[in-house]
Amino acid sequence: SVRRLLAYSAIAHAGYMLLGVLPHGEQGLAALVYYVITYGLATLGAFGVVSIVEGQTGGDRLSDFAGLSRRAPVLSFCMLIFMLSLAGIPPLAGFFGKFYLFTSALNSDPFDLGLLWLVVAALALSAVSLYYYLQVLKQIYIVEPGQGTGACPTPIISQVAIVLLALAVVVLGCAPDLLMSRLIHAIHASGF
Repeated sequence: SVRRLLAYSAIAHAGYMLLGVLPHGEQGLAALVYYVITYGLATLGAFGVVSIVEGQTGGDRLSDFAGLSRRAPVLSFCMLIFMLSLAGIPPLAGFFGKFYLFTSALNSDPFDLGLLWLVVAALALSAVSLYYYLQVLKQIYIVEPGQGTGACPTPIISQVAIVLLALAVVVLGCAPDLLMSRLIHAIHASGF
């Protein structure tokens, strides 16, 4: 179940978010909020694609995504963006979210080896999660669609919403300072 895969990955992402809490500073809080926003965009988009596929095929198993790129190329490309962002692949927003979290944790106390090991473990878990995200993308782009699966008609409003979410993930990845500088300014102005 792709929905279950995304739900389980939320546990790992919650662990990454805890790295933003550890530094107790302006940079850590800004990194945490940036990560929550970008993670939320990618997750919302991924669940949107899953719900469309589920509505068309009646399920959300990996096999239900087989050949989606041939049936719904726009949705497939958006799912590619969401999955790679969740995995932390540059230049998407998920990469910078993890980068800011990890660097804020390491910069909080450069001599604390406990934080270093936490960041190393988080990087290793990111690599493991990439494997599972790639399994979904393999079904979408490589596996042939099953018999009797035709085009995947998508309501235009759903398609526009998913494309806008994917665009936001790309823009915040290519220009992370659009959001990060505003977050740091707001946190600084609040007197944190």
